[in-house]
Amino acid sequence: MTSAGGLTRSKRYALYLACGLEAMSYGAVYALLVPLQRRYHIPTWGLGAIAGGTFLAQLVAQLTLAPFADRGHSRLMLRAGAAVAAVGIIWFGLGDSLWQLVLARVVLGFGSGIFIPAALRVVITAAGERQGRAIGYLT
Repeated sequence: MTSAGGLTRSKRYALYLACGLEAMSYGAVYALLVPLQRRYHIPTWGLGAIAGGTFLAQLVAQLTLAPFADRGHSRLMLRAGAAVAAVGIIWFGLGDSLWQLVLARVVLGFGSGIFIPAALRVVITAAGERQGRAIGYLT
């Protein structure tokens, strides 16, 4: 079954799942900040750097790269963004110093900033008349 934009139901659900996993990987660190601080003796300002680095990288990536999703590069952006975010997640899991954790989160934020605009573009294009509903499902 294909929707108006050519996005099958299974691909649409895979995209929703990928967005959910991306959001969980982005937000899960907030629950881990205190245990990370205790284990690695991270100063309080370091916790802000870990959390803020992701936000800033995602903001920069979205502001600079989102127009490419509208220019027909959504598929490449989905793949590249997911790959870059995965590198950031793995690096964060393996990191054991403040600079590694901050840079890993920056990489995750950059990948997320590439992935999210492309996912929105794909969903909006495929939704036809039901764009609001599709964005609601995505978020």
